[in-house]
Amino acid sequence: SGESMRQFSSHHDVAMELINSVTGVDEEGRSRQRILAFAGKRYLNAIERNPDDPDAYYNWALVLQESADNVDPNSGSSKDALLEEACKKYAEATRLCPTLYDAYYNWAIAIADRAKIRGRTKEAEDLWRLAILNYEKAVQLNWNSPQALNNWGLGLQELSAIVPAREKQTIIKTAISKFRVAIQLQFDFHRAIYNLGTVLYGLAEDTMRSGRPDVSPNELYSQSAIYVAAAHALKPSYSVLVNFSANCLSCFLCEYLDDSCSVILSNAGLSQCFATSPLDVAFAIPQSGIFDRSSSQQCHCTTH
Repeated sequence: SGESMRQFSSHHDVAMELINSVTGVDEEGRSRQRILAFAGKRYLNAIERNPDDPDAYYNWALVLQESADNVDPNSGSSKDALLEEACKKYAEATRLCPTLYDAYYNWAIAIADRAKIRGRTKEAEDLWRLAILNYEKAVQLNWNSPQALNNWGLGLQELSAIVPAREKQTIIKTAISKFRVAIQLQFDFHRAIYNLGTVLYGLAEDTMRSGRPDVSPNELYSQSAIYVAAAHALKPSYSVLVNFSANCLSCFLCEYLDDSCSVILSNAGLSQCFATSPLDVAFAIPQSGIFDRSSSQQCHCTTH
């Protein structure tokens, strides 16, 4: 009908206005945004020709998501509004093609970015839960995706910092299982290995504070240290200092890494030399209690 066509046009005009409002931080960003604006118009034209084209909606969502990454913090452009529009396009793409793995995966990333903007609020909690559902759907469509599993674990880790204490333990256990499966699928996936180390470190801290008699915080700290060291050995250029200062990390690894790991730490670079493969060490961690074995910032347009 004429009314539905007017609504269609108005809704898509909003998306294009948002894309065109982005100026970029520097000349490279401005050049990139001109390309994105051209691509957005192209995908809009494709949808006008065929409103049932899931690929056009998916690619338009990517343009909106890339534009959100290109927003100058000092400008009047709204990163959240761009991400919200991207989510609407992903929703339409998956409605038209329910098996579109890439759409669910990047949709989850967009939702997670919206959650990060909101800090530790109830609205953020709801968004993290929605992102987790979309990562789960992505993994159902493509079980052989360590990136989706890693991001699923990160989403759970973020959610655990918001929910009431009584829910936290179950969510952390689930996050640990996702990181473990990601590592099983890609044994040298340094991000998942590092993330597993950080979630185990957080669990050790919680265990220390709670004084639970059934779990040893020292064992958790030791497991965490092995994973953090293994991640750094796999990719020395990867920052493993997000949650630790250089001195604290050095002391942490020295205290909790067993002598059998044969790890040598330099004060400056934290470089390690393993007598055996670091992954041999990582997978030698005892699997007991709550640590039973269950079985990605990257460019949204190029890596799924």
